[in-house]
Amino acid sequence: MNGKSLSFKWLLVALVASTGVACSSNGGDDSGDDGDGEVVVLPRYEFQMTSHPETPLVVQVPMGEGVNLRLTHLGEGPGVFGDFTLATGNFSIFGGSSLVIEELGEVPVLFGDLEIEATQTWVVPAEEFALSGAMEVRRGTERVFVTVLPAGAGVNVEWDEDNNGTLDGSVALSWDEFEDLPDGAPEWQEMASFAYSAAIDFMLELAEWSITGIELIDDDLVTLSPIVAPCDAFSGAGLAVPPPPPVIPDEGFLTFTWYDDAASGDVNPGDSFSLGFEYCWMDMSIFGEDFSSLYHGLIGMNSWTEVVASNVLTRTGFEGMSPSGRAGGLVFEDFEIWETWVDGGNTVASQEAVVNGRLEVVFFAP
Repeated sequence: MNGKSLSFKWLLVALVASTGVACSSNGGDDSGDDGDGEVVVLPRYEFQMTSHPETPLVVQVPMGEGVNLRLTHLGEGPGVFGDFTLATGNFSIFGGSSLVIEELGEVPVLFGDLEIEATQTWVVPAEEFALSGAMEVRRGTERVFVTVLPAGAGVNVEWDEDNNGTLDGSVALSWDEFEDLPDGAPEWQEMASFAYSAAIDFMLELAEWSITGIELIDDDLVTLSPIVAPCDAFSGAGLAVPPPPPVIPDEGFLTFTWYDDAASGDVNPGDSFSLGFEYCWMDMSIFGEDFSSLYHGLIGMNSWTEVVASNVLTRTGFEGMSPSGRAGGLVFEDFEIWETWVDGGNTVASQEAVVNGRLEVVFFAP
């Protein structure tokens, strides 16, 4: 994950500080709760992420005039599935998880169409690189195999050009080498690095948005929604605003909104929420990071699920259809992901992706 989850910790602190209310994963009336005692949250939950053909994720990456990638998975789903440990923030992605990347457009600019499948469970600690795991990347008859080295020291990448069982290339790389391949690196190594970033880093970043939304749900949203919170100011960190385009303010803001889809007057399962960003800068330098995050756009968090049995939270997330007819899941609307850093005393902003589409994300008791 390499520090990504720090952004979500920052966001929760910012929103809670703006209201003085500690949000939690226990919002309104709990389906199946007997009303006696506090709801127990388990230490570990399994999760599933499912894309739908009619509203798949489409990610634009800034290559030339922009490359659009459609993200789905093998079969009907789920695509990426595994477990999450609350106390540590650690994820696992189970073997059999998959991501299909279709490069839209007549002429491929990146790698064309790829199938990525986990062949061994990936163990991914919060804010660190994976400790173990393996995946197979398929492009036509070509195969690339990525396996984490012992003790998570890096990865071994192997290449079978025509899937005949004979390797045509093999290399062991540290994580830093794997993330930042030199110019002129063989395409099969670049394809492996891209597949890892998409199937592990990016998909778990989306899962973390779901966790953030769940943690922000609270009964007090009835009177507090919408919650508007300021983001970090570049001037507060002693930095100038990055030059246009686009025109980025010194201090952006974010907005968390509740929608009473269940028409109950209270925050209840079946309701929906949204998290909007107006060039919201999150200064990660306070955590020792070289890069900071900047977000712009909207994430809908539709059709909240919460199931409680015998006072134990057994299922939560965003899925199904809300009573008002909102298709459940995380719904991204021109959601821009940027990175910022300082170069020669100047603040630089680089757009990493623009995300659209819907992804159902649900957590459930093992």
